[in-house]
Amino acid sequence: MKPNDRSIVALVMLAHAMVHTYELSIPIFVSIWLAEFEVLPLGVTQIEVTAATLGVVVTAGYGLFGVGALPGGVVVDRVGSARLITLCLFGMGGAFLLLGFAPNLLVVAVALLLWGAAASVYHPAGLTLLSKGVEDRGTGFAYHGIAGNLGTGLGPLVAAILLLFVEWSVVAVALAVLVWAPRGSPAPPPFSENAPGPPGAAPPRGRSPHHASRGPRGRRAPLPGGLGPPPPRCVRSAPVRARPPARRSPGTSPPGRRPPPRRGG
Repeated sequence: MKPNDRSIVALVMLAHAMVHTYELSIPIFVSIWLAEFEVLPLGVTQIEVTAATLGVVVTAGYGLFGVGALPGGVVVDRVGSARLITLCLFGMGGAFLLLGFAPNLLVVAVALLLWGAAASVYHPAGLTLLSKGVEDRGTGFAYHGIAGNLGTGLGPLVAAILLLFVEWSVVAVALAVLVWAPRGSPAPPPFSENAPGPPGAAPPRGRSPHHASRGPRGRRAPLPGGLGPPPPRCVRSAPVRARPPARRSPGTSPPGRRPPPRRGG
């Protein structure tokens, strides 16, 4: 793979693995939150924390994770894939950092909503970046899928092992630092988001292959890039008119037919 491809694949692998690590670490914390928090403070009133209450809180975060992907494609076109993936990583890390310092279930709910909003834009941005920026797309998508599976399998396992030794809040902070450590800066990495097309690739939509270049007297000039000379121009010929039938005198037979035999008198 080329250096530009490797940079893109490394970024999307990190983001894809961390999205699924966070996604499947939250259910591990649910049983701990159910035992730790007794009420959900809502300003003037409080709601008792039950399995149903906690289910609504967690579902709100996951729901935003799914629904937020719908406008994610529009945001990708306006902001750019690499910038949006970087914001996604730092947004998810910030949400888990807030989760680690949450004093009550209301802050936990806010942190989960922030995580859902940040994580929702990854798949539109990541798949767009792979499709447009990587020349070896098959290999790029393969590594992308591998990273997602590693996050799905190893992420919750690491979180569960850490819970054997430290509090859940420490695990949440550690997961936040885990996503920030490889990047270090919220600035997008320096690579090109648009890979050059292969020789003979189709032109951009809305432009014919021989749109831009024309030679003298209106003839199309050969295109650059090894595409070869343009096809010959089609010359319109005059329409062919059908010949009118030949006139024949009365009493004669049409050409090609024998005259009828005369009857004897």
